Amino acid sequence: MLVCLGGFAISQASANLIINGDFQAGDIGFSTAYAPNAIGLTENTYSVVNNPIGPAPAQNPYADSQPYFDHTLGTADGLMMAVNGAGNSGLLVWGQTVSGLTVGQQYEFSLWLSSWDSVSPAIVDVRIDSVTQATLNAPAATGVWVNHSFLWTASSTSAAFTAIYDNNIVAQGNDFALDDISLVPVPEPTTMIAGALLLLPFGASTLRILRKRQTA
Repeated sequence: MLVCLGGFAISQASANLIINGDFQAGDIGFSTAYAPNAIGLTENTYSVVNNPIGPAPAQNPYADSQPYFDHTLGTADGLMMAVNGAGNSGLLVWGQTVSGLTVGQQYEFSLWLSSWDSVSPAIVDVRIDSVTQATLNAPAATGVWVNHSFLWTASSTSAAFTAIYDNNIVAQGNDFALDDISLVPVPEPTTMIAGALLLLPFGASTLRILRKRQTA
């Protein structure tokens, strides 16, 4: 995020604590109880792909939408985690242990969610330390990326387990994709105020100069 103060843009971008949240490194960096590389005919499976719809019909014989690409790049070079849900809501779809947290620090968890089959959209359950933080409905329209995020405050300095489950156990449909998963610290208001105060004298003097020129 860029904040403009006194004519300057200040970057407040924070490092993502999630490893390979955009899946560009492939099938690494996360835990799952789903079987890999088989999202076509079998439930409780996933594949890291650039297009969950093709090549048809071998990969996804039940898909009923046009092909689409990931959220990160939006091209054939981008990758996403395409999931064939259903059967068991207790199976971990995606999870990662995050360390180096600060007690009392607020973090924003965010993910992008899409459906690659319009029948019975997935119901995604996001948990941290086994506690549900949000329940998200995958979009009914296929090939559409929707962002979901929430704020969470760390209570431990060691680790927090961030996990995604699918609460929809319907076999037909229930096919979705994940991309750009992130966990970033939220900038403290005092930090933003301090930056504004540092630039305030320059901004005020500049304003006085402009006023003098206008009245001259």
